[in-house]
Amino acid sequence: MSEKIRTIWNTFKKMVKFPIDVLFYPRAAKEFLTNWEVIQQKTVFFRVAQKTNEKICRKQLNVNIGCGDGWHHEGWLGLDSKKGKAYPNKKNAKSGFDLDYDILEGLPFETGTVNCIFMSHILEHFTYNESLFVLRECYRVLKIGGRIRLVVPDLDLYISKYSVSDKTFFSNKSILGGFPLGNVTDSFLMLFYSDPSLNNSCHKYAYNLENLTYRLKQCSFKNIEKSSHMKSKWTDLNHHDFDSSNKEVPSFSLYVEAEK
Repeated sequence: MSEKIRTIWNTFKKMVKFPIDVLFYPRAAKEFLTNWEVIQQKTVFFRVAQKTNEKICRKQLNVNIGCGDGWHHEGWLGLDSKKGKAYPNKKNAKSGFDLDYDILEGLPFETGTVNCIFMSHILEHFTYNESLFVLRECYRVLKIGGRIRLVVPDLDLYISKYSVSDKTFFSNKSILGGFPLGNVTDSFLMLFYSDPSLNNSCHKYAYNLENLTYRLKQCSFKNIEKSSHMKSKWTDLNHHDFDSSNKEVPSFSLYVEAEK
C-alpha cells in the first residue's frame, strides 16, 4: 500500500471511527454481533446523534419529561423513553422527540442547570420509591428558584365519583385510560391495579393534593401550590403545547406547582 493510500485510509478510519479492521478477521461476524452496541457507538452516525443531544441538553434548560411521541416546543427539551420501562411503548410514531432516555437511570443533566420541568400524567406510572427518586432527580437538576409543574389523575375526584357510583364517569375510556370493565368497582380499581392485559394505562400509584404535596416536601421543594388547567402562574406553561391531546384530561386531573 502506497504512503498516499495509507494516509487516505487512516484519515477515513479516523473520520468514521468504525472498527473496519474487524471485517478482515475470520471471526468478524461473531465479533460484530457480540459487540454490536459497542461498535454502534463508534459510528459517525451515533456520535453525531450524541453530540446533538449533548448540545440540546446544554442549550435547552427547560424539560418536558414524558413528553410523548411527536412533541416539540421551541426552547424546550422533550424527553421520553421508547424502551417501555417507564412509559408505554411508542407505536405509530409521529416525529419522535428530542431525547430518548429512561429517567429511572437518573436525569442526564448537571446539578443546578435546569430552569423548568413539566411532567403531565407521568408520575403515577412509577412506584412509591421510584417517584421519590424521580422527584429528587428533578430537584437536583433544577436551578435555585427553578420550577416544576406536575399533572396527575386526581385521586379525590375518582373517589368522589366512585362513592356515588357514577357509571357515566367510569365508562369513559378517555378517563379510565383503558376499556371499562363492566362495573364501577372494577373500572375504579383498574386505575390503581393496572395490568397491560387490560389494555389500560398501567398506573403504579395515585395522588391527591395531600400526598403529592407531602411527596414534594420529602424532596425539599417549597412554595407548593395547587394550580388548574392552563392556569399556571408561569405564563409560558399556558401555551397549548403543554395541554393534552386528550380533551378529557382537565376533567380528572390535579395540577400542582412548586419551586426549588
